Amino acid sequence: MRTFEEERDARVYVLVDVSASMARGAPPKLEVARQVAASFGFLGMNQVDRVQVIPFADAVERATPVLRRRDDYPGLEAFLQGLLPHGATTFGATARGFVQRFPSRGYVVVVSDLMEASDWAPSLRLLAERGHQLCLVGVRCDEDHAPDFRGELELRDAETGDLVRVTVTPALLAAYREEVAAHVERARIACQRVGGRLIEAPVERPFEQVLRAVIAPALEQR
Repeated sequence: MRTFEEERDARVYVLVDVSASMARGAPPKLEVARQVAASFGFLGMNQVDRVQVIPFADAVERATPVLRRRDDYPGLEAFLQGLLPHGATTFGATARGFVQRFPSRGYVVVVSDLMEASDWAPSLRLLAERGHQLCLVGVRCDEDHAPDFRGELELRDAETGDLVRVTVTPALLAAYREEVAAHVERARIACQRVGGRLIEAPVERPFEQVLRAVIAPALEQR
């Protein structure tokens, strides 16, 4: 009976990265993340799932109430529009806080730019060990993945505020792009190893294309 109830009353958790780096991009990465979260929310409510959207930066923040009906959608839209970028991403603390506050297993969608340099694998394993299915949506922008800076620059970390002075050369840019790509690939492999998948969502792509790329594999996975 318990198994039947869980299958009939599925839970969808959408974790949205609201750290300061999500303000970057044109349109901003956070705007695309809002749209992705709204799409998953609408899909879940349309299937009479129990949906909750949960913002995070250095920890999980105030979540929406449980959303179950199409009538709840305007409240979800208002909640998402109220999200503002702030702070730094600490996904390890987020994952630990999430499993403590939301013990019921479900389908977990993590929408993030993945710009925290730490290894995401332990946190993804923790979520999978608690019985969650995983979908990691990597919202990206060209200025993060392929910057075209040149010369002597003082760069400020969007999340920590730390300053660093560098001489930007073509070789340095190539090494940076290579490291970012390797970091995303490590997250992709970590997600695959626990039965999930990573789907990239570039902000420069028309959102209709992003939505098809994100939703179709997620439906297949579920």
